[in-house]
Amino acid sequence: MKAWMPMIIMTAFTILTGIIAFVGGMLKKGEE
Repeated sequence: MKAWMPMIIMTAFTILTGIIAFVGGMLKKGEE
């Protein structure tokens, strides 16, 4: 019935991980 639900969760998780990695990289660059 709701086969799209896991797809949306996975997409959101992937985007969130990408944002965290990007922000983490920016913070590390700012510290140096």
